[in-house]
Amino acid sequence: MRGWLANWLLRDVSAESVYARVQPYARIEVERPAVTADAPIFSHEADYLLDEAGRFSTRTARVVPHALIEAWCNVTLSRPGRVLRESDNTWREHPGRPFHEFFYWRYQYTRPRRDVDGTVMALRSPANNYYHTLVDNLPRLFWLHHPALRDEKLRVLVSGKPYAMEEWFLKRLLPPNAEIFEADRSCLWRAERVVVADYLSDQMSGALPRAYLDFFLPRVLPQRPRQRRHRLYISRRQAPGGRRILNEDAVRNLLESRGFQVCLMETLDIAAQIELFYDAECVVAPHGAGLTNTLFAQTIDLVELHPTAAIMPHYYFMARAMGHRYHALCAAESGRHSSFQVDIHALAQLIDRVDENRER
Repeated sequence: MRGWLANWLLRDVSAESVYARVQPYARIEVERPAVTADAPIFSHEADYLLDEAGRFSTRTARVVPHALIEAWCNVTLSRPGRVLRESDNTWREHPGRPFHEFFYWRYQYTRPRRDVDGTVMALRSPANNYYHTLVDNLPRLFWLHHPALRDEKLRVLVSGKPYAMEEWFLKRLLPPNAEIFEADRSCLWRAERVVVADYLSDQMSGALPRAYLDFFLPRVLPQRPRQRRHRLYISRRQAPGGRRILNEDAVRNLLESRGFQVCLMETLDIAAQIELFYDAECVVAPHGAGLTNTLFAQTIDLVELHPTAAIMPHYYFMARAMGHRYHALCAAESGRHSSFQVDIHALAQLIDRVDENRER
């Protein structure tokens, strides 16, 4: 299809521009942590996070009339072909890429329409791995707890059935007047009232606002004192995708000699992962979704291993927001999903330095 026609058939719009007369029912002032002088180099996709003025923003939620939810790609539409940007958590990761290449236009023009009653919010987004579930999707449930919606019949639309990890969190995070609506993915779902809410973090930044963390963490953390006894190495040898450590035996030997235990997040349920990180004091891991569990830790040292010299800073900002001490060790591969060798000597020096600083 010609580019001009694709751009006409499918484009992104903001809720503020389409629904100019609909005022937000809630606002949150958000401050992203400042980038420190010793921060690693960021990948060019994340350059916008270096903008000092952009650290401060207002996030809003509004209830708009007669919107559509496209359940295959998990985006909200003002009408077919007009994707509300507030529902997309991927567009910044591909700077310069035409918007129509993100989604297939036929899904929005040819799918059958069905109605759903109540005031509806889509739970999922275009990206739904463990990181995006905890940092993008679940935090939007915070908007449903606002007093303005207390008397509403709320439906949280999930394409298909909730995943096990979603179910675990939803039991703890849904307001009492909300229920899950399992939607056929092959349809466009039309609701009289749809909640359109900003994400609470920036793309490629895992920093969540304190107001949300104060809501979220007491609902999911163990109700006991921390023991701070775990030194964790998070392996990706069973994880999907790349960023595997090519010399992992050497990495494991080094870390086990310094008291680390090797963990595979894929073998643990959500409660076990939270318990593990709740008692952590130091975590070493290649960049990957398992590091989202540092949300459940307190003032740890995080050593993140990267395949490239420039990092994707999701966990740099998460660490800064959570009060963790962040350290990066980078290889020199060309692709951010590449598997890579870890410099064992450099890792040993870094772990020794981390331990010395902790003992001071």
